[in-house]
Amino acid sequence: MDTQSNNSIVEEDIDVPLLFEQEYLDNFRRRCGFPKHTRILCKSEFISWWEFKKNTTRSVRKSTLQERTRRSSTEKNIMRERELKLGRALGPFICKSIEEGYTDFSILNVFAGYTDAYDIAVVVDTRPVGNSLIEKRRKIYGFIISQYGEFKCKPNVFALNLVCANHKAIQKDFTYKKLPNPSFGRKLAALYLCSVLRLKDASINKECVLELGGGISNISAFIAYIRLGFRADLDMFKDQCISDHESLPMSINLNNIGNMVTWNLTRSTRMSSPSIDVAIINAAIGKHIIGYRDDKYDWKEIIKLKSGDAQINILKQIEQEYYEQLRPLVEADPNAYSESLRKHFGLLEAIPE
Repeated sequence: MDTQSNNSIVEEDIDVPLLFEQEYLDNFRRRCGFPKHTRILCKSEFISWWEFKKNTTRSVRKSTLQERTRRSSTEKNIMRERELKLGRALGPFICKSIEEGYTDFSILNVFAGYTDAYDIAVVVDTRPVGNSLIEKRRKIYGFIISQYGEFKCKPNVFALNLVCANHKAIQKDFTYKKLPNPSFGRKLAALYLCSVLRLKDASINKECVLELGGGISNISAFIAYIRLGFRADLDMFKDQCISDHESLPMSINLNNIGNMVTWNLTRSTRMSSPSIDVAIINAAIGKHIIGYRDDKYDWKEIIKLKSGDAQINILKQIEQEYYEQLRPLVEADPNAYSESLRKHFGLLEAIPE
């Protein structure tokens, strides 16, 4: 996820499939073990649940794009501010650990409706709720935002743009033996993968990408993505798609089934289900770890380590190995990379004043 904040709106109509569709979200909720009193809502259903009186179906969004371009700047700003109220009810309340400017930018792109590149799915508690903003927000467990074409070096690819969770609600309702269930975030990421996998459009590349803020130091998230089959994608640095070493690009190619470990893909109680889809859900609920035949590291053993300090030490070594692979590229062309990456390799002095 690109951590650069941007206050502008992308006023561009992109013809891409809707990623999160309600029928599939309902099916995924049942298969992935969400509590019965919860529901995963697509954008339009979430707005209806929130009682936000606005028609935001895809056809309406497309038909209003031309109308909006004719409106005055003042009218547009009023509309944006009104539509962002719903997003701001989500962002600061749930995304407490994420940079506010980045959250606001993603939320605004989702709810202002100027581009189809962004989509959202929200997990809510469907039990009766009061009408106040505070009561309503307490019923939101978390959400996931996707973005189509976020990275220029990965055309026709859906990226995981933002994942946020309401930790108080999760601790209350997603527990196992009185401990917070760490699989909630994995389940949201698995939803993103399975939603991309189900798309029939041949023009969509089934390679899923994300930018992990904090890199391997964000241990819980890193391990969650590793379990789902993501791996560090240093080519995104090489292609200058990402230039900041504070974030680690990760990807998984869902078309590349042949390189995955066979037993991870075929063990299933649902024989009619596609094996990769089953593997993703099994990994999300903790039954499996999706691995590859050419994995350099024994991720299963690393994840199983009972000592957190031992796990951290191993991951720090792996992180250092990742960035040492980048050193020759950065040294050859320091100007092509961010100040943080140049600083990481002690190359700030190589850039003229």
